Amino acid sequence: MSDIRIPMAVCAEVTNLYSGSHAKHEAIFEYASVLGPPPILAHDSKWKYWLRAAGDNPAVDSLAVLGRLLEEFMDVEPFDDPRAYDGWITRREHVIRVLEENGFRYFHGGRVLCMQLMNDGFTTVIELEGKEYVMNNPPIT
Repeated sequence: MSDIRIPMAVCAEVTNLYSGSHAKHEAIFEYASVLGPPPILAHDSKWKYWLRAAGDNPAVDSLAVLGRLLEEFMDVEPFDDPRAYDGWITRREHVIRVLEENGFRYFHGGRVLCMQLMNDGFTTVIELEGKEYVMNNPPIT
């Protein structure tokens, strides 16, 4: 489905967003459509290597998987504690920076696009009234 590989820096950053049990992680990864069983590794390595393997699998849409794993964290603001909100903003900005350093851009709703494809004229991003809209354009021939 996708030949876009997910770099290890992105895998590590995304999987560090989650805490909790193996069962919770497995449920999140299954929701994101990561294929196959998780690797038999220590908790701190298992998730990033499972995501990396999914990104290397041509049967997996790696950008869709990445978007599903990021969506809740990126789109849902903590509202119960101002300190939690400040920490979330800092962490969210860090995730955005790691994605962009590795050639990706996150959009609200769990969409991740490869910036190389965006720059090649296949995708146009416009901003209207503070919201970003992505339009896919056919190549000009």
